[in-house]
Amino acid sequence: MRFFIGLLFLVALPASATAAPPNAANQAADVYALGVAYFKDAKYAQALPQFERAYKLDPVPVLLYNIARCH
Repeated sequence: MRFFIGLLFLVALPASATAAPPNAANQAADVYALGVAYFKDAKYAQALPQFERAYKLDPVPVLLYNIARCH
């Protein structure tokens, strides 16, 4: 399942690169990776703000799925 989430993010990333400045997309990817690390450790309360911050930096729809899974 984690592979699927990561794959969705990678597929959506090139499309979102045109929507957000490259620096914002890179920051979003870094914050997303931190959120994934928390999520893998079942630290959903810590993962949630990371996914929300990544979504604010680069509104990739798959991040909404990750946010919902944290809830």
